[in-house]
Order: sequence, then structure tokens, then C-alpha cells
Amino acid sequence: MGYRFKGLVTLDPRVAEVALANWPFCQLKREEQQFSGYILRCPDENDLHPTDGDAEWERVIDQADQVRSSLPALSNRFPESWLIYVEVECFGGTCQNTGAQYLAGSAVATFEAGEAEADLATILSPLGIQLDEDQHFRPFTRGYFERRRYRRNDV
Repeated sequence: MGYRFKGLVTLDPRVAEVALANWPFCQLKREEQQFSGYILRCPDENDLHPTDGDAEWERVIDQADQVRSSLPALSNRFPESWLIYVEVECFGGTCQNTGAQYLAGSAVATFEAGEAEADLATILSPLGIQLDEDQHFRPFTRGYFERRRYRRNDV
């Protein structure tokens, strides 16, 4: 079984508050073990019930796209605060990490999959996050966020 995460990481409580107000379909948690900050998790395809159709699948994908496309504007509102967008996909102990670092309304760096893929520590580096000895970031592990299960009324 795999694990996926799509979302935002920030140190700024104002960014976290505005992000959750803008995207109430996301989940927000404060983290205090590996850094003092906030993690906003977008809904994921794994949240869906197996009987949900294509419309629900598209809705979840659109929600993540809405967050991702709005990050420059959110970053512009808080120009002194780093916003890190991260997508993590793990399967069989191997993880692929992609994302972008935003500051003052612009993407300072972007990270894509492939041969030049950056490690998670590099993507999160502006926030001063200390990964554990196995190079894990606790919020990007199964069980950190309760998975939302969108259930159909007729199931």
C-alpha cells in the first residue's frame, strides 16, 4: 500500500489561518516536533470511497489544483513568509518528492520528479525542518492525518 500527500508547509500561523479559510476542504495541523509550524493537507484520491465515480475523483484533483494555483497569490499576501508546496508519493519504501518554494509571491525554486529529483530535506530547507534519522518528516507519514473518507449516502 502506498502513501500520498499534497499540501502546504509554513511557519507562519497567519498563512495557515488564511489557507484553511480559503480551502476549507483541506486539513490543517500544527507540528511541534520536527519544527514549529503548520501543515495543510489537500484531499487525496485515497480519501474517496471505492464506489465513488469520476466526478468525485475530478473534484478531489481540482481541489489540489486550486490550492497549487493559488499559492503565488497567498505568498504575495505574506511576502516575508516561506510557503512550501509538497507532493509526496511513497510506495514500497521508495518516495518521490516534488514541490515548490514560494517567497514574496514568486516560486523561488521548483522541484520535479526525474533524474535531478531533489530530496525532501532540500525542498523543506527554507523552513529549517530537521528530518529524523531515516530522513522522514512525520507529517508525511501514514496516520499523521486522519484520512477523510467521503462516503456515498447509498453505501
